[in-house]
Amino acid sequence: MSEHDELGARLAGALHDEADRLRPDPALQTILARTQQRRRSAPAGSRRWWPVLAGAVSAAALVVVALVVFGLPHGSRPPETASPTSRSVTTVYFINPGGRLVPAPVTIRDTGNPVPDAVRALLTAKPVDPDYVNPWLCAGMQYDASTATTRTTVVTVNFQRPSRFVPGVGCGIDQPLVLQQLAFTVASAAPGATAVRLRGLDLYPHLPRTPVSLQPEDLAPIILESPTQGQRVSSPVRVTGTSDTFEANVAWRVLQDGKVIRSAATMGGSYGQPKAFGFRVRLAPGSYTVEVYEQSPRNGKVINLDSKDFTVE
Repeated sequence: MSEHDELGARLAGALHDEADRLRPDPALQTILARTQQRRRSAPAGSRRWWPVLAGAVSAAALVVVALVVFGLPHGSRPPETASPTSRSVTTVYFINPGGRLVPAPVTIRDTGNPVPDAVRALLTAKPVDPDYVNPWLCAGMQYDASTATTRTTVVTVNFQRPSRFVPGVGCGIDQPLVLQQLAFTVASAAPGATAVRLRGLDLYPHLPRTPVSLQPEDLAPIILESPTQGQRVSSPVRVTGTSDTFEANVAWRVLQDGKVIRSAATMGGSYGQPKAFGFRVRLAPGSYTVEVYEQSPRNGKVINLDSKDFTVE
């Protein structure tokens, strides 16, 4: 082997090792920690006005605003710091049947600019889980983007071309929830961000002039994170997620061909303090559905259910 061949082999091996080392960050836990810390530090009488005050304080304080520009002139391309074929995973928030936000990993083309990459994913990503919807698909917005992002508490997203929702599935979602969907998606890609300022967005007649602050109460009480929808796993299956339920109770069951074959309960978070939950279950090879849910303290009915289909190899 020549000296050049040996050097090439060593470089390829190093790149493979680095790729195997990369894992997506737990964006939801980071976001919740930021918002809860700010809420705890505020006086009790002022917490209900926190979303509005955050915008005023951010405007007066020394806050660096990250500007995300959408809608470059026709034919232009955004500056890229990564290879055009580079891929990565970002977190996009969708809406579940109960009208709450749920995060999901989405593979994107990595331009080296995480905030516009995440927003572009939100505008174009179709949920893999058939229970979720993405109202932003109704707007039909597919923009190139450039950014001058820095670490900040407020991210300004500037849509340069006005767009309106067109008729389609999921377009009847209320404005505040759709804006929270955007805000949480941006915050997952912007360390330290707690609010999003919108510019040039013509989706609704009246958009808030102050930044849209993250509202943790819009998150689903139970979020099933793994296995992901359609994932192929080995036994024992590790099931994990985040919950905020009555007395921290989290029930679960595994179904095969519509029949419950395993069921039990575990513990998570409660009283406005989401925490992680997890359990393992041994299953033979085959196709399954895992359902994680809360039982109503009033009548015992199943509420706040999240589910995933998966295959054991």
